[in-house]
Amino acid sequence: GESGQGDVYSYDASEDASVAVGASATDEQIQAVLPNGACVFSRVGGGGEADLFYYRVGTGLVEIGSDVAALGTRNKTYNACGTGSQVVFTASNGSNREVFSWNPATGQTTTIVAGSDNVYDAIGAGNEVVYHTVASGTEQDVFFHDLDTGTAATVRNNTDISSVRAVTSDGTTAWAILGASGTTTSLFAVSLVGAPATQTWAA
Repeated sequence: GESGQGDVYSYDASEDASVAVGASATDEQIQAVLPNGACVFSRVGGGGEADLFYYRVGTGLVEIGSDVAALGTRNKTYNACGTGSQVVFTASNGSNREVFSWNPATGQTTTIVAGSDNVYDAIGAGNEVVYHTVASGTEQDVFFHDLDTGTAATVRNNTDISSVRAVTSDGTTAWAILGASGTTTSLFAVSLVGAPATQTWAA
């Protein structure tokens, strides 16, 4: 970094050599290292937006989400990665936040949720992406999308604010643990499967 601007380099210990990965005239910051050894970093784009890039030795540099033209000018935020090094990210157009996944194996972007204001919450061990939709100032509803199977379902949709406290697993099934503003003395455990089941734990 210099004068508040970061650049990204790759260092090969066997060759004792560094290679510039991201050294543009705008700030670049590492966001994550993926299971396949690749790196995800952000870069300030030409329009002032935050873009995301993927770099892996032997593969090279790829802009995440570049296969979707509408994402070109949106601010993109890294959220998480799947076990197959899929990148989950949020893209904002200034009013709505939309959640996507990008698969380095195919270079393709998948829309998880769009057309409303959505917030990433967590990812399960089986690549279940859990997020909530802001329906209003008094209502937030929770949903999930499985990166591997494409399965998507409602976790909780009620006339209050649902909040994700954790995502866990019993070794077979992933569960989202929720609180709710309308039921403050209970916690809900909802299975992240095609037809979710809910267990309620009361105080």
